[in-house]
Amino acid sequence: TFNGIDEYIYLDNSGDASPNVFDAAFSTRTVAMWFNSTDVSGTNYQMLFEEGGTVNGMNIYIYNNKIYAGAWSESDAWTGNWTIFDTTSNEWNFIALIFDGPNNKVLGFYNGNLSSAYSSSTQISAHTGDEAIGRTEDNTVAYPNSASDRSSTGDYFNGTIDEFIVFDKALSESQLNL
Repeated sequence: TFNGIDEYIYLDNSGDASPNVFDAAFSTRTVAMWFNSTDVSGTNYQMLFEEGGTVNGMNIYIYNNKIYAGAWSESDAWTGNWTIFDTTSNEWNFIALIFDGPNNKVLGFYNGNLSSAYSSSTQISAHTGDEAIGRTEDNTVAYPNSASDRSSTGDYFNGTIDEFIVFDKALSESQLNL
């Protein structure tokens, strides 16, 4: 449970000597989780997951009654795309962000509904930003991308996240519906 003020999970630091799960370039990835937000209304960003920085990365966040899931790789001349779904407070919801570089698409999956496919680059290039669950750890990008860079730490999530998982492959709709 995250209080929306100062609680989060720090995932990885690009400056650490240990192998960094999130910092290397990749061509496929699925990030998925269950979440229950205390309040989805208003214009405060609530970051559920963030990796990378303002140049390359992925994120899932709540803003003004909607959940956004997106990716970008400006090192590869791609400013990104986001899937957007209406969301609700005080109910459990499932969200997945699927990046499928070999097929040039990014998809969102929300409560059993697969979004339209949006065009993507073939990869997300390596990045040095830090990663977190429950807040923006470093810097990130918000829809509609670079015009809305979130160049700060914060954007705390208020609610509960469960069963957070990352796959180094693009899961299909049938795999997500299990």
